[in-house]
Amino acid sequence: MSFTYGIDVSNHQKLMDWMIVAQQGLTFALIKASQADFSDRSFAKHWAGSKAAGLLRGAYHFYVENTTGHRQAQQFLTTLGNDTGELPPIVDLEKLSGAPIMNPRKFADNVLIWLQEVEAAVGRRPIIYTTQGFWNEVMRINNAFPTWAPNYELWVANFKPLGFRKGARLSPTDIQFSIGALLQNPGQVALPKSWEKWRFWQFTGDVYKLDGVRTLDMEGREVLSSIDLDMFAGTEDQLRAWAGVAAGAAKPRYVDIAQFTNQKVMAGFMMAFGAQAGQVLAGTGLQTQLSTQPTLKYLGPGIQDIPSLSFEQELALNSALIRQVSNQKVINAFFKAFGVTTYWDVVISCNLQGMAAAPQDAYIGPLVNALPLTAAQKAKLQAVWPIAAG
Repeated sequence: MSFTYGIDVSNHQKLMDWMIVAQQGLTFALIKASQADFSDRSFAKHWAGSKAAGLLRGAYHFYVENTTGHRQAQQFLTTLGNDTGELPPIVDLEKLSGAPIMNPRKFADNVLIWLQEVEAAVGRRPIIYTTQGFWNEVMRINNAFPTWAPNYELWVANFKPLGFRKGARLSPTDIQFSIGALLQNPGQVALPKSWEKWRFWQFTGDVYKLDGVRTLDMEGREVLSSIDLDMFAGTEDQLRAWAGVAAGAAKPRYVDIAQFTNQKVMAGFMMAFGAQAGQVLAGTGLQTQLSTQPTLKYLGPGIQDIPSLSFEQELALNSALIRQVSNQKVINAFFKAFGVTTYWDVVISCNLQGMAAAPQDAYIGPLVNALPLTAAQKAKLQAVWPIAAG
């Protein structure tokens, strides 16, 4: 079975470079719009940024017990405004900071009010996000679950099969070897009692650090932020068909690995996977080619087509290859493309002047196709770019 990957974000991920995010194999973003009777502070910029990056968007509301379903539905709809996204609306049902639900029947009745009012306003049936533990504990009322629940698609949160504990702050190399076998048997995902299948699965529980995702620490400094990874049960074409969205134009997912030598590619595997690089390489069938002809240009498959790599491994390799290019090399590319008199003006127009303060650091900015340049300028820069878009 094929899967399509995305992320879900909220105000916890305050600083998102959506262009970088979209170049890492992702298709959709599920974004927190509101909670109780207030809007998420980062929703507007996340909503606009993910749209500009070409991702399919779904908005979710974090439901709480102490506010009516009508009031929460109106808050969600007011936050969305006229742009309701490409994917159906979502209601998030889970405990708020571990607090118990005091009146499950009233809670369930109000959730149904939210679902019905939002569907009537948006014209699309919402999705329910929940966990097996929450649903089976809270929504079992008089020994029965709500009869209306199976009428709504399920976005299930289930981290246990992969051993991903929420808040564990794992790195890509911590999780990249776990998912491949499980995807061969997605039935292992623990479902709430009211459903027999899932449409979306949140499978990492806010542990994955993705390029382009940052937040502010307690001292106001920018740091990498962990993020949830999600998958849709189907291909991107199937996701678009299910959501009623027209087929999208083909867009690059990863850097063009063919721009590297075999030696650079091998170094990328080492940077991405550390002590497990040999094990990963053995599974790809590329080890002999890379090690015996190190100076030749890489002629193997693209990152997304390398045998046996999981999605997380693709992300890790992509990031490692990007990090082999320094800010200075990128500055040099601008110089070659635009000449001594104008190159720095172009750098500033791309908001990349910060590269000069750390020339030896790895370049982590957008690829050429995502820069705010004219088509002619992009063509000039692409011709000398250290890493071309794939």
